[in-house]
Amino acid sequence: MQGGDDGTYEVTDLSVTSEVKPPSYVVVLERVASQVAEDESVVHVQNLSADSADIVKAVVERQRYEAADLSSEVESVTSKYDYVQWPESSRKGRYFGIAAVNVQLGTPNPLDFAVDVAERYVSIGDPANIEFRISNRSSRPMAVYSGVIPPFGVLTADVESGSQRLVLWNDRYAENDGVSTDLGAVTGKTKQETSVVLEPGETRLEAYQIRLRDYLPYVRTSDAPSTRFTLAGTLRYSLGEVTADFGATYEVRFDID
Repeated sequence: MQGGDDGTYEVTDLSVTSEVKPPSYVVVLERVASQVAEDESVVHVQNLSADSADIVKAVVERQRYEAADLSSEVESVTSKYDYVQWPESSRKGRYFGIAAVNVQLGTPNPLDFAVDVAERYVSIGDPANIEFRISNRSSRPMAVYSGVIPPFGVLTADVESGSQRLVLWNDRYAENDGVSTDLGAVTGKTKQETSVVLEPGETRLEAYQIRLRDYLPYVRTSDAPSTRFTLAGTLRYSLGEVTADFGATYEVRFDID
């Protein structure tokens, strides 16, 4: 943690790992009804094969079903019929609308995540800048969910040599009533969830700052030659109009010397 003679520090050794592995297909429960209109199509669960009936049962009980592939019958049911009719004795309802989503959509992963250091030096009045970027590589609109600051939320990095956290500053913190910035600490004041929609092929970039005022406490309390920080997070997103959501995890590590 030497720093330069002029009080300048440098962000070094940035590494990023991420995992975006959605299932190939997701079947989700979209709606429940006690009765249907005359122009709505219905298939009774008893007319489905045992395997397809089991999938419908799983969706009714758990709201979703994930699979590497789906039978042609299930795909036909979700595209051809408005509702699957359940036996009269079911307490959950009688008619269930389900939908199947092909998640991969011809791409290795629908969401692309990257982090880069745009400005690596930290000094008085000049923060370092780390850019977080997500891209929608699918052919459907993608909604990315987070807390009060979409799409990445309020970010802090854990120091590996202790229990302290380093704030990654974003000017939107101070502009949002749902974020507290009292005494230099940044915390969310509400569990409210917000989202941002990325159209097919669209990229969203958000720059976060490492300010000297946030970093100096580590300089003053550690004799280590450098400090290693780790930031771990999760991105939750959905594709198209279907109410299925998926998670992508990431970990960002860097030193400040």
